[in-house]
Order: sequence, then structure tokens, then C-alpha cells
Amino acid sequence: VCLLERRLFAERQDVAFDITSAHHRGRKPLLRARASELDAGAEPYVCLEQLQGADGEPGEPLAWFSTDELWDNERPEEVRSKATSLPLYRASGERFGDIRLVSTVERGDVYQVFSDQSHAPLFTFLGEFSEQSVQILEGDINGKLAAQCDPSRFEGDEDVSQVKIEPGVDAGVVLLGLMAIDKLHRKRPGAAMMSMFSTLRAAATQLTGAAPATADDDLDLGDDDAEA
Repeated sequence: VCLLERRLFAERQDVAFDITSAHHRGRKPLLRARASELDAGAEPYVCLEQLQGADGEPGEPLAWFSTDELWDNERPEEVRSKATSLPLYRASGERFGDIRLVSTVERGDVYQVFSDQSHAPLFTFLGEFSEQSVQILEGDINGKLAAQCDPSRFEGDEDVSQVKIEPGVDAGVVLLGLMAIDKLHRKRPGAAMMSMFSTLRAAATQLTGAAPATADDDLDLGDDDAEA
């Protein structure tokens, strides 16, 4: 069992955090997750890596996924915003598969990690991702349980998932898949409202030729209105 902080969102980020053991095991750091998407001169990515050394240098990468498809400015915004898959790589840089949204069923959204070699699903992620309640199955949707992800119930563990991984299962791919799903579609709280406001403001500007007032604009009421 490990604890995974849900600190990744569908936006450019530069953040690193530890994946730890469970509370009853002292919540000790096991791995480090890193999102590096702000360097204009490098490919944006999210990776799992070993813990940093005593010198503070980042640990060796273990596996990663590219988010270039999300932020490629040469692709239209409407295409980038609807991206439903991300490529997965080994530490060597060799691509081994991708994770993609394949369907939505009564039990929730269905994501699958597909092997580049066999083109068959390695894992299926099924559940209510916004509620952090996810089953990870080996192979397709009829496979046996490989891992279970649920919200941590400990006080102070807001936006922390408890991930129970069965023996013999590739924990790295499971954790990478959960982070990739958040990176694809998880919105920061309040982001949806801001996006809607920006869309309405842009539409009003096109219609009137002038930008409407925003919440941050100073409103000049005049003396009469002020007295009223």
C-alpha cells in the first residue's frame, strides 16, 4: 500500500513530490514523482524517479510519460484540449505503450494502458476518477484485480489516494497510469468557472468591440450613484 498525492492537473506544471508508504508504516518516502513542463527548450514530461540523493540531486528516472501532445502550440487548441492519450516510456527513452481513454460505462470512465509490442491492454483503469475511486485490472475490463485506488481516510489527507497494489504487479505502470489520467483531465478547483468566464468575456468583446468589466476592474459610480 502506498499514498499518492493528487497534485497533477491538466495544466503546465513544475512540481515534485514523494510517493510514500502507508500511515501505519510511517509514511516513509518510496519514490518521487516529478512534472517538468515549463522549460520551453525541453520536452514536457511527468516521471517516476528514485529518491533524491544526499546531495539533493534528483534520483534516477524509472519511467515517464510525455505531455508534449497537450502543450504543442502547433496543434489547434480545440485538438489539444480533447487529447485522450499519452505515450509511456522506460527510463532509457524507449516507448513501451500509451494510456488512453477508451470508453465510458455505467461504472465510470475506462482508461487502458496498451502495449506497443502486442497492441493489447496491459492494464484497465475503471471508476470515478474525480472521487479517487478506481479499480485497476490486469489486461482488459474482464481481468483480475491488480490494484485498488481509494481516497485516504486519514485526517489531513485531502487529495491523497491510497493505492493497494497486488503482489507481482508492476507498481510503476499503475502509478504512472493514475498520474497520466489526472494530467489528461483533472481540473484545478475553480478552473472550470474561470474558463467559462474567459469564454464569455471573449464572446462579449467580439460582439461589442470592448472588453466588459471584470471583478478586478474599478467601477466608477459617480457622485449620484455613490450617494444612493
